[in-house]
Amino acid sequence: MDVTPLPMDVPAELALAEAELAGGLLHPALARVSAVVRHDPDHPQALGLAGKIAIFMNQPESGLAALQRAIMLNPTSDSRVWLSLCLERLGRRIEALEHLDIAVECLPQTAGAHFAIGLLLENLNCFDRAARLYLAAIALDAGHADAHHHHGRVLHALGQFDAAIGSYQAALDHGANKASVYTDLSSALSNLGRFDEANRAGEIAVAMDPDAADAQNNLAHSLLNLNRSAEAVRVYERALVLRPEYARAHFGHALALLKCGDFARGWAAYEWRWRDCQTPRTDLAVPAWRGEAIGGRTILLHAEQGLGDTLQFVRLASVVAARGGRVVLQVPRPLARLLRSVDGVAEVIASGDPLPPIDLHCPVASLPHACALRLDTIPTRPYIQVSSAENAQNGAALRRWATGPVEHSALVVGLVWAGDPRPHDPNSNLVDRRRSTTLASLAPLFDVTGVKFVSFQLGKAQQQIAGFGRPLIDGMVGVTDFVDTAARLAGTDLLISVDTSIVHLAGALGLPVWMLSRFDGCWRWLERREDSPWYPTMRIFRQSASGDWPGVVAQASDALRSMVGKLQIAA
Repeated sequence: MDVTPLPMDVPAELALAEAELAGGLLHPALARVSAVVRHDPDHPQALGLAGKIAIFMNQPESGLAALQRAIMLNPTSDSRVWLSLCLERLGRRIEALEHLDIAVECLPQTAGAHFAIGLLLENLNCFDRAARLYLAAIALDAGHADAHHHHGRVLHALGQFDAAIGSYQAALDHGANKASVYTDLSSALSNLGRFDEANRAGEIAVAMDPDAADAQNNLAHSLLNLNRSAEAVRVYERALVLRPEYARAHFGHALALLKCGDFARGWAAYEWRWRDCQTPRTDLAVPAWRGEAIGGRTILLHAEQGLGDTLQFVRLASVVAARGGRVVLQVPRPLARLLRSVDGVAEVIASGDPLPPIDLHCPVASLPHACALRLDTIPTRPYIQVSSAENAQNGAALRRWATGPVEHSALVVGLVWAGDPRPHDPNSNLVDRRRSTTLASLAPLFDVTGVKFVSFQLGKAQQQIAGFGRPLIDGMVGVTDFVDTAARLAGTDLLISVDTSIVHLAGALGLPVWMLSRFDGCWRWLERREDSPWYPTMRIFRQSASGDWPGVVAQASDALRSMVGKLQIAA
C-alpha cells in the first residue's frame, strides 16, 4: 500500500529548531533544520538558521554558504549580521564589516536591534562604530540600561574614562543593578587614579556576585593601589580560586606580593607577566635559564621592559657570572655603552644588532626569580661606573656651569618632573599620567636659597623650561646616551626626580637621589618606606593622596632647606 508522507510543517519545525538552539541543543537543532533544507533547499529562514547553528558549533566554514544563499534569497538584516560574524570568525574582517554596515542601514528602528548590532561591533573591537549604535539604541529607548552599560565599555576601551564613568552611572540609574557594571566602574575609576571610589565600587560588585573572578580582581587592584597590598594578596587569591588560569589576577597577585616584600612567592608569580602584559621573544632557539649551574656556557641577558627596569636588574649580571656563565647583555642602544662597566658582563650588544652564539638566555626581569633574590640578599653596592675622563668632561663642566667661577659655592640639584608617556602602551601611559608632574609644580623648590638647579628632563616635558621663569640650566644639551647623563649627574650633589629611569641610574651610581612618588607607588618601592632596599642612597617622598603633588613637593622643599642649612653650619 502506498504511504503518502505527511506534508512538513516548516514554520513549526523552524520554531522547534530555534527553541532547541536557545536551549543549547545544537545537534538536534541542526538535524531538524537540515531536514527542512532538504525539503525546501531555497528556504531563506532555514538556510539562515543553519548558518547560525554552524557558528554556535564553531564551524563557521560550514555555515558560510548557507548564510550567503539565505541573503541572496532574502537579504534581511538578521542574516547579514550572522554572515558578518561568520566572516569575522574566518578571518575575513573587511568583508564582515561591509556586511555589518549594510545590516545597520536595514535595521528596524528599535533599541534592541541597534543594541544587538552594537554588541557585534564591540566584539569586533570596532569601538567607535559600536558607540554610535549604542547611542542610537539609547535615543530610541533612554532607559535601555544595557545600552548605557556597553556604551560605557566602548568609551572605556577608547580611553575616554570620564565619559565611560558617566555611562556606567546612567546604566545604574536605569536599573542595571548588576555586579558587572560595578566591576567596570571600578576599573574606570582606577584608571583615573580615583582609588577610594574604585574600591567602593569593587566592594559592591563582590557583594553582589562573590563568585565573579573579574569583580574580585578589580577589588584587589584597588586595594593594591591604595597601598593595602596584604589585603590585595588575599583578594587576588580568591579570584584565582574562582579562575585558576586568570593571567591578569596572577600578575596582580605578583605585584601585591612584591609590594609586601614577599619575594619568595612574588618572583615566581611575576613570571605570569608573559601571559598577561608582556610578549616573550620567539627569535631565541636556546633554553631559558632557570637558575641552574651554567658551567662555562654563554648566556644572553636581554632587556624586556623599560630602561629603569634594565638598570635595576642588571646588577644581577655579576651573580650570573659567579655561577659560571659568560654573560652577554643585550639592551637598548642608549644603555649599551654605560652597561659595559657592570661587573660580570663580558659583552654588550645593542638591541637590533646581531647576536653572538649563545647557549642560554634570560630576560633581565626574570633574573630575581632565577637567582632566588630576597630582600636581604639584594646587591646594593654601586654597580655602574663612569670613567674619570667622562666625569671631568661632563660632570665637572656642568658643576662649573651651574655654580660659576667659585666652585662649591652652592648646592647643585638635578631635577626631573616627567617620565616617558609611552602613548603606544595604554597601561604604561595611564601610570605615567600619575607618576609625572609639571615643572611649575616644583616651583617651591626654587624658593630654597643656596641651590642651583639643573634640568635632566627629556622628551616633550623638556619644553616647559622655556616658559618657567626661574633660573634653571638645561643639563641635557648635547647628551647622546646614558654615559653622558651619568657623567653629568656626577657633577650634582643631589637628584630630585619623579619615578623614572634616572632614579635607577643615580642609585646604581651610588649618588644621592630623592624620589617623588605617586600615591600608588610602584611595587619595587614597597609600602610606607622612605628608604629603598635597592638603592641605599635613595630617599622616597610619597604622596599622601592620589595626585597630591603640592604635598610631596612641600616635603621635599623642607628637606632641601634643612640640607642647605646643615651644609652652611658645617662650612
